[in-house]
Amino acid sequence: MDDAPTPRLTDATQWDYFTLRAPIALAEQQITGLQAYVQQVCLNQIQK
Repeated sequence: MDDAPTPRLTDATQWDYFTLRAPIALAEQQITGLQAYVQQVCLNQIQK
């Protein structure tokens, strides 16, 4: 068995990773909201 250290991100890379996660989470929420809008409003107008 090796006693090698566990691989990990550098501090700068870790900061970049967490900095990018917030906008990605926001984009996911926006996409989910737009999909719901299309299903509830746009597609209902087509079916009428």
